[in-house]
Amino acid sequence: MTVNASYAPARHVGDGVSTEFPFSFALVDVAHLQVTVAHPPPTGGSDYEIYPTPAWTAGDGAVVFSDPLPVDDIVLIERVVPILQGTDLVDGGAFPADTTEAALDLVVMQVQQVQGDVGRVLRAPALDDPDIDLTLPAAGGRANRVAAWDADGQPITTTIATPGFLDQLAVSFPDPEAPTPDLVALEGLVGVGVAKRAGDDAWALLDSGAFGEAMLAAEDAAEGRGLLELGTMAQQDAGNVDISGGFIQGANIQNLASALPIASGGTGQTSAGAALAALGGQPADADLTALAGLSATAGMLARTGANAFAQRTLTAPAAGITISNPTGAAGNPTLALADDLAALEALAATGLAARTGANAWAQRQIVAPAAGITVTNPAGIAGDPTLALADDLAALEALAATGLAARTGANAWAQRQIVAPAAGITIANPAGIAGDPTLALANDLAALEGLGTTGLAVRSALDTWLTRALAVGSGLTVSNGDGVAGAPTVGLDTKLAAINALTWAADKLIRLTGAGSVDSIDFNVTGWTPDLNFGGANTGITYTSRDGVAVRFANIVIGLGVFLLSSKGSATGAATITGLPYTVTATSRRSPVPAWTQRLTWVAGWRGVFGLPGASGTTLSLFATTDSSFATVDDTAFAAATEMRVFFAYQT
Repeated sequence: MTVNASYAPARHVGDGVSTEFPFSFALVDVAHLQVTVAHPPPTGGSDYEIYPTPAWTAGDGAVVFSDPLPVDDIVLIERVVPILQGTDLVDGGAFPADTTEAALDLVVMQVQQVQGDVGRVLRAPALDDPDIDLTLPAAGGRANRVAAWDADGQPITTTIATPGFLDQLAVSFPDPEAPTPDLVALEGLVGVGVAKRAGDDAWALLDSGAFGEAMLAAEDAAEGRGLLELGTMAQQDAGNVDISGGFIQGANIQNLASALPIASGGTGQTSAGAALAALGGQPADADLTALAGLSATAGMLARTGANAFAQRTLTAPAAGITISNPTGAAGNPTLALADDLAALEALAATGLAARTGANAWAQRQIVAPAAGITVTNPAGIAGDPTLALADDLAALEALAATGLAARTGANAWAQRQIVAPAAGITIANPAGIAGDPTLALANDLAALEGLGTTGLAVRSALDTWLTRALAVGSGLTVSNGDGVAGAPTVGLDTKLAAINALTWAADKLIRLTGAGSVDSIDFNVTGWTPDLNFGGANTGITYTSRDGVAVRFANIVIGLGVFLLSSKGSATGAATITGLPYTVTATSRRSPVPAWTQRLTWVAGWRGVFGLPGASGTTLSLFATTDSSFATVDDTAFAAATEMRVFFAYQT
């Protein structure tokens, strides 16, 4: 922004209608505006107030009041800049142009403000003695005294003689423009007629009718002279006329046989024209004759040439202006705006004028986009609308080097050029200065571009490429092996296709059921925790360790459970192990499997210990074999540190 060389506050007078008042000076901050309104009271003088900002708003180059300013109120729009300097430039830091310019603008505005204040103070002329001291006396020396000047023009104070001193001072200097009493008396006459001065500061009107009748009825010259206030008339010899002393002397002035000399009251001529000229009258003139010869047609007078005149009539254009009394015969010719001009005159707001239709106009202002351009004085009120680049556009305009433009951040741009890779592409005009950047293939890419046959591209050597087709071995099929008609598609033979067609899920095994046919069976490996019970209870039983694992093939379960007791607890009865990973059903096949034990008390006749899954559920019962049968193992066979590994197999 720049600041004008001069600054003047804006001053406007209210009309009771307008709410918007423009100003033409620049602003850094709208807070620097001060709006003062002076109200003329009925008794003369004025009072004023500084309007607070809620009573008005600042538009672009104008102050807008919420209500119209009353008639004859005076609004003063000033720029009041704080005498401060708030810009801090860090040593060695950035030197932003906008910030620096704004600070300089503010300094100029401050200087203009001080200059305006100084211009309104009482000053001595520049040619006065430079050593003159205009300092006022101290407060004590000024109290109850008036300011005056001594013989050297120095300021002094003097005593006020009486309380009425100032009133006497005002009376001694009357208004130089006040009318005199004589003029006041003339101004006070009412009616028409001949004005007669009746005395000092006194005037009267003579009635024209009464005045004429009095003259005719006058019995002698003396009475007539009295009416005219001409003085005394004396009888003279016939033929002699003398005008002197305010009266006429002589008689018998009819039928003059020769020119009557001017000294005797004549013209010294024998013709009317010559007499008129001799008396200093307007002689006959061709222009006057032309004027006299005009027809009776009404119209305004126009001189069309030497000694030529014509009547004229004001003619309105086809649109925009209408004229009443165009000849001036019935009154003054009156022009009125119409059509587009009337619409323009009717505009109430401020701003650029735009024709919106036939005889229709509206105020407009230039609206800046969201970013890229700022507009000063968009309505053209305080000056020409001025567009300035901002944001990205300003950054682009500020580029100094050449090359392709790249946006590097918010409102930040830099020059770039296209950089070729180490191989494969070469670039002509990479910065776009001498022409369009042009990319050319090289090396491997050039070899690829140079292939003449179709098929899959294979790099066979440095910068060398060939076309190939996909081939498969046994168990697979291929279509579009060269990829020309579509993507190369590998297919499965019958067996692999059957396997692929299976619905796969977790824990499944593939089983070949015949030539070209397969299915899947369940397969699962899971852990489980063996839980020793006596008589169906595990009261007090604790373990040093225990674990288990089971494998399921289809519906066959094979597993192992291992535990080492730390306490056999207090429960009694038949020994069982619960917690099998899969449930035994009533129709399941189950098999006893020997168990390995340690620190188990053997009863006489036992040959071995085995576990047998129950007929249903998840419980494994422990039995001991004898020579001819088997016996139930119970809590009496277990000790506090009994260790057992029990195997099992069953069908779910």
